[in-house]
Amino acid sequence: MKKTLVPKLFAFILCLLCWAIWPRDWALPANFVILATLMSTLTFPVFRPRSNFYIPTLSSAPNQPGLVAFTFDDGPDPRYTPQILDFLDREGISATFFVVGARVAEHPELVRDMIARGHIVGNHSYRHGFDFHFSLSSALHRDLDAFDDVMDEVIGKKCRLFRSPQGFRTPLLADVLRARKLVCVGWSARGFDTVRSDANAIVSSLIKKVASGGIMLLHDGGGLGGSEAREPTLKALPKLVASLRDRGLAFERLDKLLGTEAYFVRE
Repeated sequence: MKKTLVPKLFAFILCLLCWAIWPRDWALPANFVILATLMSTLTFPVFRPRSNFYIPTLSSAPNQPGLVAFTFDDGPDPRYTPQILDFLDREGISATFFVVGARVAEHPELVRDMIARGHIVGNHSYRHGFDFHFSLSSALHRDLDAFDDVMDEVIGKKCRLFRSPQGFRTPLLADVLRARKLVCVGWSARGFDTVRSDANAIVSSLIKKVASGGIMLLHDGGGLGGSEAREPTLKALPKLVASLRDRGLAFERLDKLLGTEAYFVRE
């Protein structure tokens, strides 16, 4: 917690100093401008998926030339996850699924199927509620405890890789992740498939951003923000894979791309 208090204390002290030394007529507006600037500086990293301001976040692996990784969020979803798994099988691609604990509890067989097919799963919170970002540390720990419990029951493993809902990382969440020794994962390219209904637009968005060592974000689950349907994602995948292969890129599983373990080793 001390690390996250430093920038806030710095902002407060700087404003007091400004108030003390600035001509009195200008002190209030000067303080307002400085405080607004500092608050925006402290807030912006919360919403930027690749920011390391509050906690180191792995968004790419630049030392992995010619390789990229697929990640899928918000599942498992019985409508779409099996179709995506079948597609990945046909293409010989291993991916990472950042799953929602409550959905794992509803569809444990889909997560076991992911593991059986050579994929890995990561932590995407238990409920994926927007209030997750406004939660105190105790509530965050309860959510992540619930996720760990259901994963232990379903696959007998505890996930190390964590991706926050919407990719937001608050100072409180950063402290909780450090305490739990979780590896925070972002992305370098996303298809915006929760809001786009055109498969070509999804492909274009990813192609423009992805490069060697890139981490791509798509979704296999619907109904947690944006569109309920994932048919555009299913239509985009064959075009995306073909295009990336034409560029000489190959696909690697996220843990191997990053050189980290996907699960904690039981003591």
